Amino acid sequence: MSTTMVIVLGIVVWIMLAIALALLLGRMIRLRDRHAPPAADAPSESPNGNSGAGSHTQHDLHRHDSN
Repeated sequence: MSTTMVIVLGIVVWIMLAIALALLLGRMIRLRDRHAPPAADAPSESPNGNSGAGSHTQHDLHRHDSN
């Protein structure tokens, strides 16, 4: 086998490994997100019957966290 063929074959193998790893990691992340518990700041039912979905914006939550 010539040196050029070895180099080309090595590059092709590295590209295939990179694609396989990207697909595997993408699948693992997708499965992890599917089984993740609900977020702590998700809207919940308040005692007065309102769902709290519009009570705070994302900006307000970050502003209160910084204090």
